[in-house]
Amino acid sequence: MQEELCSSLLQDVIADIPNVSELVHELERGFDVEKARASDAFQLRAGYDEEYDSALHRIHAAEGKLQQLLAREKASINCPRLKFSGSGKDCYLLEMPADFPQRLVPAEYELHGQTKACRRYSTPALQRELDALETAKDELEGAKRRASTRVCVLFDSDYATWCRAVTRIAEFDALLALAKASESADGQ
Repeated sequence: MQEELCSSLLQDVIADIPNVSELVHELERGFDVEKARASDAFQLRAGYDEEYDSALHRIHAAEGKLQQLLAREKASINCPRLKFSGSGKDCYLLEMPADFPQRLVPAEYELHGQTKACRRYSTPALQRELDALETAKDELEGAKRRASTRVCVLFDSDYATWCRAVTRIAEFDALLALAKASESADGQ
């Protein structure tokens, strides 16, 4: 393509654009670019950062323990319709139908709310599992911040290359705009 260009300035600008494909590939290995564009959030990829992956694993393990606790409670009180319900901070309350006999509700169940259709409870065991989940979520946020910082440091380590690429692309864009304006001025 360069041999077809008449402008030596344009040839020099194009020739001086650094190849950043390896740098881009390394950054793409760290996070999902499409998700970042769609959500304006920095979503790390699994397998990129060991600390992040470990924290994510602890969250999945804590959520699994909550499901095991629910299964045990269903069997223990013989209430197959027992489920987790709630919202916000209380998203893991044990919800049972209002028609479940009150006398069969264990003494350790602490009532947190009720409607005509259901009653919501918490238990000490549930609270322990929720504390473990909250700790895992806090660890994940910390790991995410530290991993994001490492990705930014990686990007910044080649600052001169990125700066040169941006500058040359901007110059190329300006030259194209001038050429287009020149064409328009000539009546073409």
